Amino acid sequence: MLKNYIKIAWRNLVKGKIYSFINITGLAVGIACCLLIGLYVFQQLRFDRFNEHSNRIYRVNYVNKYGNGVTKLAQTPIALAGFLKRNFSEVEKAAKIFKQPGVVRLASHQMFDENFLVAGKDFFKIFSFHLRGGNPGSVMSSRD
Repeated sequence: MLKNYIKIAWRNLVKGKIYSFINITGLAVGIACCLLIGLYVFQQLRFDRFNEHSNRIYRVNYVNKYGNGVTKLAQTPIALAGFLKRNFSEVEKAAKIFKQPGVVRLASHQMFDENFLVAGKDFFKIFSFHLRGGNPGSVMSSRD
C-alpha cells in the first residue's frame, strides 16, 4: 500500500515538473523562514538571562527628536544614573558604562586602546558576571 502511494507521488512529480518545483520551493522557503523567525525569537527571549535578576534589569536609551529626524542611541548623559537613583525610589542601583581611551600596564608591557569600556561601582552588584579573581563587591572601590 505504501509502495503504491510513493509510486503515485513520483508519477505526479514527474508529470507536473513546474508545478512540483513551485510547490516544493514554496514549502522549503516557508520552512526556512519559520525556522529563522523561531531562532530569532528564541535568542531574544533568552538574551542576558544568565544574570541572576535579569527580570529587574533595564537599560535606558536616549532618543533625540529634531525637525523631521529621530536619533536613537544606547548612550545617556553620565549624570543620569545618579539622578535616577536620587529621584526615583524604584531604582535600586544604577551603573554607568561608557567608552574612553586608556592605557593598560602589566609589568613592562603597555597597551593603548581608544575603546576601553569603563563601568561604575554598582556594575558587579547589578550583573552577575563570574570573576576570575577578587571580590565582586569591592572590585570597583579603588583606583590605582
